[in-house]
Amino acid sequence: MNTRRALTILSTASAVVLLGAACAGQSTAEGPSSESVVYVSADYPEYGSTEAALEAADVVLVGTVESSRELIEYPEVDGSGTGLENPQSGVAVSDEDLKEMGVVTTVTTIKVSEVISGDVEVGDSVEVSQVGGTSEGVTYIEESTTFIEEAASPEVLLLLNDFGDGDYDLVNPVEGVYEVSDDQVEALPGSGVQPEVSSLEEVRGFTE
Repeated sequence: MNTRRALTILSTASAVVLLGAACAGQSTAEGPSSESVVYVSADYPEYGSTEAALEAADVVLVGTVESSRELIEYPEVDGSGTGLENPQSGVAVSDEDLKEMGVVTTVTTIKVSEVISGDVEVGDSVEVSQVGGTSEGVTYIEESTTFIEEAASPEVLLLLNDFGDGDYDLVNPVEGVYEVSDDQVEALPGSGVQPEVSSLEEVRGFTE
């Protein structure tokens, strides 16, 4: 799911889930530092196999982390059309509502070193959004997300959604990012996923 597109109010089922997660996150905190840590959850597509995730990705690339930053993204409201044409039609959202629906994301800039599939070029820098991060002293944790920058290896393999606006999202938080070392592919620590491929050569074979 594309983070920015998913924030469009009631536009898709995934948007509803993500907005619900964001709203819940604003009021739900756990642990001893309840004012500094907020837990959120979001619903993502599951592919069940590395091959299926590779087939679903618009872009598959290998790259290195250049930088990362936190960003608050807000839903886009489009009230045009009728209720049958547009589920947002007639929905009134105040500035206060929009602020409450803001979702903290971490945007990681990746320098592309290899393009396995998709419309990017070696040497490009692409920005990949993940739900969660720190804003105004509060850390937002999405339970299934391990941030790309936490990879132990210098290179990562990314399976991305591309919505044509220059921003990218992982196909999902666990099946969309892997560590790469000496052409070997491994899951990120703590992701809980076991890839069905062990090398970039196998990944290239799936996408040919």
